[in-house]
Amino acid sequence: MVIYIDLVFITNFFINFIFISFIYLLFNDKITKKIFIRIIISSVVSTLFLFAFLLNVFFYNLFKILGGMILVLISFRLANPRKYFIQTSIYYCLELSLIGIVQSFHMQGLFLFLGILLILFLFLFQNQKRLITNTLNYYYEVIIVCLNKNIKLNGFVDTGNKSMSMGKPIIFVNKKYFNKQLKSVGLVYVRTVGGTIAIECFNPNDFIICVDKIKLHKDVLIAFTDLSCDCLLNVNLFV
Repeated sequence: MVIYIDLVFITNFFINFIFISFIYLLFNDKITKKIFIRIIISSVVSTLFLFAFLLNVFFYNLFKILGGMILVLISFRLANPRKYFIQTSIYYCLELSLIGIVQSFHMQGLFLFLGILLILFLFLFQNQKRLITNTLNYYYEVIIVCLNKNIKLNGFVDTGNKSMSMGKPIIFVNKKYFNKQLKSVGLVYVRTVGGTIAIECFNPNDFIICVDKIKLHKDVLIAFTDLSCDCLLNVNLFV
């Protein structure tokens, strides 16, 4: 059997890139330009680990065991040890699941790609089921970042708020917190109990929600309205 080394390296690069990006998706973390570069670097390093196979069996086995932790450390910010442990565990689970499927069904080419999609689908399905079951109807600390000001709020998860626009969930905030520094994206039409209405939405510099002391950065739109609480969070933040 002929093995093309360049194809092996390219495949390994894209598998690592897909898995790391998928973990960001699971945690609902926004992939910024800086994070995208970190993922690229991690994928390049994962490819360089393959050279260990050509050097020495001991180093190859060592990189197989510790490589995942190194790649996750490069890809993610080590701000929370608990989150880093979970991210590392998910990475190893994805890798081992892929190895198991490839060896069991001898997948290659297109079938290898379909195997990766199957693994990602199963992990995503389980993650959504867990989040929908455990995270609804809670209060969370929320930070809206403007140009030179951070607005800290208590956000309540509204199970009826599923409004989306431009692929982003819409967060409803008490109008007393309106800030002129927020950039308007214009009128957006959303469905409510009373029918479809037009509301003006704004794009914050950053939107942070604190879950179990972990700060998650989300890409959202904000609309200001009359509320009895600080803000109503969108259920799409948790799926």
